[in-house]
Amino acid sequence: MAFNGTEGSVMPLTEAAELTANFRAANPDQTKAVFYGKDNLMALLEQSGSMGIRMYFAQEDGGAMTLVLVSATADENDDLSLVIERGSRCPPFCSGANALNGGNK
Repeated sequence: MAFNGTEGSVMPLTEAAELTANFRAANPDQTKAVFYGKDNLMALLEQSGSMGIRMYFAQEDGGAMTLVLVSATADENDDLSLVIERGSRCPPFCSGANALNGGNK
């Protein structure tokens, strides 16, 4: 199978909230989310042959979860010429309370 740029799907907020709640319940002291700025995301997407972004789960010294991002090509390979890491973790850089982060539903 080759990537075509349409991978992933839209999910109802209720289902997304359930999935994030499951993660928070299983990992109460772990990072809830990681933010990456649009300039870095666009730099990945604008690489020649990019069909999207692959996100690798990663763990920093001390145990904090984060993500490492690379562009992926149609043949499902990573383009390692640009690697984005160490986004802004939540907490402490969180959205206001909402259904995805354990706030209002």
